[in-house]
Amino acid sequence: MVQKFIEGGWGMWPVLVLGLAALEMALRYAVTADGRLRGAVELLGRSVLFFSLSAFTTGVVATGSGVFQYREEHPQEPLWELVFVGLVESTNGLALGFTLLALVNLALAVGARREAVRNQP
Repeated sequence: MVQKFIEGGWGMWPVLVLGLAALEMALRYAVTADGRLRGAVELLGRSVLFFSLSAFTTGVVATGSGVFQYREEHPQEPLWELVFVGLVESTNGLALGFTLLALVNLALAVGARREAVRNQP
């Protein structure tokens, strides 16, 4: 798992930090059913989504740059393996972000259910 984090590049950090913050707040909402938390959780979740996409995009850009540099140094070598490995590594930010967002949304669902039950007449 640490290796996947390293391969994902710098974009993994904001995904991890904001994702854990969103998860902590979503769990607090699930426990307390305090509706005031829901909006902040949703906005943090959106930030995690955008940083996940940013991590993927910067990985693809780095892969493209690396491919062109490799092509200059090794003009006769095939590039498909290098491109494939780079694209696989680029998806690590998406995998982390989407996993955290799935957990956040699960906690949001629990909190919304508890809030609805609590607010029934």
